[in-house]
Amino acid sequence: MKQIKTVSLVVIAFCIMFIYCACTLTDTGEITPTGVPTPTPAPNGALTPTPTMTPDNTTPGETTPGIVTPGDVTPEGATPTPVALEQSKALMSLLPISQGYEWKYSGFAESGHQMELKEIIKSNSATIYKIDGIVDDASGKNKNTRFSMTYTVKDNSLLQEKSAPRTMLESKFNKIELIVTPLESGTTWIQEQTDMSGNIVRLKSEITNVKSENNTKLYYVKYSDENSDYFEKRIIKEGVGVISFEKLYKTNETSTEIGYMLYE
Repeated sequence: MKQIKTVSLVVIAFCIMFIYCACTLTDTGEITPTGVPTPTPAPNGALTPTPTMTPDNTTPGETTPGIVTPGDVTPEGATPTPVALEQSKALMSLLPISQGYEWKYSGFAESGHQMELKEIIKSNSATIYKIDGIVDDASGKNKNTRFSMTYTVKDNSLLQEKSAPRTMLESKFNKIELIVTPLESGTTWIQEQTDMSGNIVRLKSEITNVKSENNTKLYYVKYSDENSDYFEKRIIKEGVGVISFEKLYKTNETSTEIGYMLYE
């Protein structure tokens, strides 16, 4: 009988050791199988669920660096998707293909300006067109007549940025999205830009028409302030860029449309 009791005690002890090795005791007193992450206690004592991992070892909802979906912004240094490349290619077709290209504009009340494409800088994420220009000075009184401008093609938009004297007849926004893809009549988008007075303006922008002239497309774009009657209009020509610009000009007594056109 003593031998049987001894064997029984040995078996029981072995079972206890086996259970102890196979399980771990959590701080809350619950037994969790070995190899399964222990839920982390939250500040209020509740357990925070352990994140579920996907087969590619990322948390659900987490984006993978370097991979973008149509409509997303391409991260700096990442390779654009085929969709982004097609969008950029379509927008680049709206601008000159080589440096040295010149534009001459004439406009309202003998105003005008000239521009020259100085450099085209290409990278994986964007193409930048650097431009230098001179504002016409019919009065001969203005000393500051030089300005700089850039066109940036990135993902699905063509962005204009300028640093120019106030005597230049141009947009009241130093930065504005000129056009976005798809390059089709009816394409609309909302952009918020800062005017020269520091006010943030919400612009409803739309490609209102697309025409073909000598096998070259012309894109008519309107930008309307959602909180006033102010607007701007542009015509953008393939291979050239902006060939016409208009904006609403208001005084205390009246309002009218003023602008400029490409002198060809």
